[in-house]
Amino acid sequence: MGGAGNMVLPPNQFDIDGFSKGLVEAATRTSAWVITGGTASGVMEIVGKAMRKHDKERKVPCLGITPYGALTRGWRDLICSEAAFEESCPANPKKIDAAEAKPEGTAVDDRPLAALQENHSHFIICDNGKVGSQTFGTEIPFRTRFEDHVAKGDFNDVEGSLQVRVPRVMILLNGGKISLESLVQAIQTGCPLVVCRGTGRLADVICRVLEEPCSVNDEDENCFRSHLQETLHEAVKEFMPQDTLTTQDIEHFEAIVQSDMVVIYSINDRFEEVVLQAVLGHAGSAPTTSSGDLEAPSAVAVGQQLALAVQWGCSNYYGHLGQRLMESGDPNGAIKLIFKELVAFNSGMTPVTVVRSVRENAGMLVAWLLQNYLKQMDQFVVNKETLGIDIHWSHVAQESWRSLEGLLVWSVEQEAPCSVLEIIWSYMED
Repeated sequence: MGGAGNMVLPPNQFDIDGFSKGLVEAATRTSAWVITGGTASGVMEIVGKAMRKHDKERKVPCLGITPYGALTRGWRDLICSEAAFEESCPANPKKIDAAEAKPEGTAVDDRPLAALQENHSHFIICDNGKVGSQTFGTEIPFRTRFEDHVAKGDFNDVEGSLQVRVPRVMILLNGGKISLESLVQAIQTGCPLVVCRGTGRLADVICRVLEEPCSVNDEDENCFRSHLQETLHEAVKEFMPQDTLTTQDIEHFEAIVQSDMVVIYSINDRFEEVVLQAVLGHAGSAPTTSSGDLEAPSAVAVGQQLALAVQWGCSNYYGHLGQRLMESGDPNGAIKLIFKELVAFNSGMTPVTVVRSVRENAGMLVAWLLQNYLKQMDQFVVNKETLGIDIHWSHVAQESWRSLEGLLVWSVEQEAPCSVLEIIWSYMED
């Protein structure tokens, strides 16, 4: 998300190559899709070139969602000709390679319009029947619905389950008022933001406002808003001098600042780690809808964030998220979730490599549990009600097990990784 024009990014303030490499690393590690507006300008051009340079095997799907009417005549004609071919030969559809099919030259009346960014892997072209620069942005309603649909995935909201919705992160470089509205919509649906410092305009305004120390009493709402607006107007004057803030713009900025869902990326940071922090480091922030209701549909609970950390192998987050889960008021429930949903993780919808990774990574989480909550683990009762599965060994069969012995036998029954069995065994008394 951000500027679509010819942005000026000073190399001493923003490292494009570091950002590009980190974006691909984060997407590869989390099996993510990258979605942009798909045109060969601004942020979208940077993202496309990042894929070409750092994802040579094209493991990361990079989707461009683009308005048909905003494309140059050459691209529109090409798309129409290919669409006509597919209609006449539906059994033998022809794929368009954007890199090979790029039309030559730009007509005079095409100058305000755009070309497709050739390094995206897929495009979704949205046609509302109109042509011209006024069609920029007309794809946003579809894109919002599309992203919401993808985020829901095959999620079944089962009580007491760590099954997670597909997490989302919105990344802002530069940007203007259109981006501002999109950011607010994102946080209202529980989507955290990564704002790139040093990229100018909206991004630097948000960074300045977030980092300005507030000397007034937070309990005095009027003073707080007055201080915020003063800082905001000064930042806009510096970074967006051609823009004038409306009352709605100010309300949008206030919503972003107070959301606690923004992480700032600076030139010396590792972008991959900043993205992971945005998803895993805001367990306590409950997103709000425009009506103020808590728990928007795409909100990720603490336990679900812990499941993501295990899936992605982010062991440095186990302590923070594990502690919050254990101290949420029900240690037995937390232990149950960790063993049932992670140690015994298995899903027919999940690639076997991911299943194996989750179960292996769960060993480090169990080690952390034993190091910090040994008493609670030793008092945990293993039976059909707690972990839902009977232990079938005929020579040890009994209705209930207490202490680490029960967890060990249950883990063996579930064919848990050796790392889990070894760490439990090491804490058992002779």
